[in-house]
Formats: sequence, C-alpha cells, structure tokens
Amino acid sequence: MGHTEAEMKKAREAVNTISREKKISMAAVATAYVLSSPPVAAAVIGFRTEKQVTDLLANAEWLALSQEDQAHLAQSITRKPYTLHV
Repeated sequence: MGHTEAEMKKAREAVNTISREKKISMAAVATAYVLSSPPVAAAVIGFRTEKQVTDLLANAEWLALSQEDQAHLAQSITRKPYTLHV
C-alpha cells in the first residue's frame, strides 16, 4: 500500500511495545487495532504455522485495545486508504 520502510519500522515498534507491555502476541495487537476501526466488521487473518494460530487464539478474549493503546498506534501508523476500486 505504498508505506515506506521508516513508516513500517515505526508501526512495528509501536505494536511490539504494546505486545511486550500486555504480554500478548504482536499478531493479537495488530488484529485488535484493525478491529478497533469503526468501519471494520471482521479481519481476515492468514497463518503459516500452527504456533501463529495458537498464539492468536490464546489472546482472543483480549482483542480490545484501550483508548490509550489505540491512540499510541494511531500516532505510529500511517493510514493510507485503499482507493483503487472507489
């Protein structure tokens, strides 16, 4: 979607910070962030390993971010709307 390496690094660091603080996987934090966006009704998640599935399911009940965490991620992640089919 046209993000620079610097934007990706900043986003990754923000997700990692919350992941370490909450002691949950980065995948759970990223999924929770996507689902916190009002227009999003569901997230399609791809897995390559059984461990990835297990980690996300272990945190499934946690998939809600505090307002503070949402704000931290929003400041760290550059949103670029998809416009190809608009």
